[in-house]
Amino acid sequence: SLSTHSLTTLSLILEMASDFPAETIVIDDVMDEVMKRKLHFNGYDNNNRPIIMVYCANHNPKESSLEMLIKFACFIIETAVKKYFLLTPSIYLI
Repeated sequence: SLSTHSLTTLSLILEMASDFPAETIVIDDVMDEVMKRKLHFNGYDNNNRPIIMVYCANHNPKESSLEMLIKFACFIIETAVKKYFLLTPSIYLI
């Protein structure tokens, strides 16, 4: 089960993520994070679900804010989901 601290942190992250509607984020907004290779879209598994690799060691809080990291994560997840729906037969989307 999650600790109180973990739940508080998760709530904060979800609240911050809601401040970044994915459709408003463009690659130029997160290019610094892309270059640091913190998150990587790594294709799809056998069921065509997106695989996102997270490299925590590549995050330096002195160089990037939590806000920018969350914005980048929103961008990567949204990109993966959009590509997933393009690959998934429409019969499964009903």
